[in-house]
Amino acid sequence: MRLIPRSFLWRTILMILVPLVIAQVIVANAFFGNHWSRVHDTLARTLAGEIATMTNFIDSGDTAAVERMARDIGINVTFNEN
Repeated sequence: MRLIPRSFLWRTILMILVPLVIAQVIVANAFFGNHWSRVHDTLARTLAGEIATMTNFIDSGDTAAVERMARDIGINVTFNEN
């Protein structure tokens, strides 16, 4: 089995392409890793803020606003009168 090509042209092409592909994989991995981490943090912070806002509305007795927020967010909220 021949893994390394014998012609000078193909060896030169491999010498140029292999490092480029490796560099692109490393850069893409680093970029998307950081990007998804930031997206995850932002979504978690936003959800926590929405839940805190809903609890503030509940504490103030404005259940209609909580029901509207829950419907817009897509979560189920029920109130117990006790």
